[in-house]
Amino acid sequence: MNKVNRWLLPLSWLYGLGVRLRNRLYDMGWKRSYDFGLPVVCVGNITVGGTGKTPHTEYLIRLFQGRGLRVGVVSRGYGRLTSGYWLMAGGESAECVGDEPAQMKRKYPDIWMAVSENRLLGLWNMMSLPAQDAPRVYLLDDAFQHRRVRAGVNIVLVDYGRPVDTDALLPAGRLREPVSGLRRADIVVVTKCPPGLTRAGADAMAARVLGGLKRPVFFTTLRYGRLTPYCQGEGETRALQSLSPATPVLMIAGIAVPARLEEELRRHTSRVSTLTYADHHRFRPGDVDTMVRRLDALPPDAIAVTTEKDAARMAHLPLPEAFKARLYTLPVEAEFLFGEGEAFNSMLLNYASRLLDDSRLC
Repeated sequence: MNKVNRWLLPLSWLYGLGVRLRNRLYDMGWKRSYDFGLPVVCVGNITVGGTGKTPHTEYLIRLFQGRGLRVGVVSRGYGRLTSGYWLMAGGESAECVGDEPAQMKRKYPDIWMAVSENRLLGLWNMMSLPAQDAPRVYLLDDAFQHRRVRAGVNIVLVDYGRPVDTDALLPAGRLREPVSGLRRADIVVVTKCPPGLTRAGADAMAARVLGGLKRPVFFTTLRYGRLTPYCQGEGETRALQSLSPATPVLMIAGIAVPARLEEELRRHTSRVSTLTYADHHRFRPGDVDTMVRRLDALPPDAIAVTTEKDAARMAHLPLPEAFKARLYTLPVEAEFLFGEGEAFNSMLLNYASRLLDDSRLC
């Protein structure tokens, strides 16, 4: 549920006035938006915090790559220590490019991945690549409020556990812009739904989120993969089901909503200890000492489990070999409910097909 600080509502009103004015200027054409005439898909939200943008962006990477299309991704690179445009070659640290871009480039080395606070500049530079190498589809990560770029498809994510109808604008709440901003969305995806969500429950949530707005709405849940050794290529992956109810696990997480990860681990073992940090936490050597000490305090058969984003931020740390040998990452993917993934895929592929004049995508 959302917590609203009523003492800050006057500041939220002023913030909202500025946001509405800015959007109005774009809506009336007094501030210019640029259309590139190529498939550009934006994955964003109207709230701050984790709504699952990275798993959904990765879903789109797999979708378009699966149809043989070169994919380019432009991200802000939140939390990086650098600035400006950076076209990644692979192997960059999270401190240089941000944890999410580092994670995506590591998982999908064939994509073009760039970070740029200025998404317009990022797209211009990426589109200037030699024609034989340039992406054919472009994904904008967390760019719904960057209106200088007119994306062909705006996908807006809404967290099931934090419905926007009970939230408030910053700083009293977590909304980046009024709920009316959903009018600019082409597709709304309600994320992090409970796997057992009923159709009636989904319809009720859609009515809350959309009100009277007519937009395609889909529902996704998070599906966790296999435990993967932190050191790639060393050791085999393990199914979560391989954990016994008595297996000690130290969960290490610096993400916006760690509760879902803890809940998943507790489905397989009752012995879960947690070590949590703020979202996008920049790990320091002192954190390593804490992680090692906490794991060593557990029985010898204990393992440590972290997220892919956290693993990307740990990559520059001098982790002891004994600790790395017991450290696993747990990948997560977006999974559509009610068998509606194909309908979602068709909408995106049909859009790309029209602009690329390639009927094979449909």
